[in-house]
Amino acid sequence: MCIRDRLEKELILDELTTLSEKLRKEALEGRQTTLELSEKINEFQARLKDVTRKMMSTIAELSMLQATGIKYKQEREELEKVLEEGRDRVTKDLPPTPTTEVEYLKMVRDRKRYNEERDLSLIHISEPTRLLSISYAVFC
Repeated sequence: MCIRDRLEKELILDELTTLSEKLRKEALEGRQTTLELSEKINEFQARLKDVTRKMMSTIAELSMLQATGIKYKQEREELEKVLEEGRDRVTKDLPPTPTTEVEYLKMVRDRKRYNEERDLSLIHISEPTRLLSISYAVFC
């Protein structure tokens, strides 16, 4: 019986060895698969971070554009109000804005002064410079 027990134990040992080698092999393959999966996860995380950064910069840019749009809308509303007030004043035969008449009068005054000064700066001198011919000199 000793031989039989011994053969039985050897068979069990062989089976255990075969099973342990299979398990070891599967464990090594599992480690490789886990390593590959970890690398893929790291790649996906890096891409996700990159996309998140881009989205955040786009959101910041959109916020700036939205603020600019709101500012432009307020400016447009203010200018429409000024335009409406100007139209109302014109229908009442008044200048479009209170300062418009003052500016217009200044412009007329300045143009009048310019024309007067221009007329005064033209001095006509007629002197004979040669014996037989007369020359006219104009100085400004």
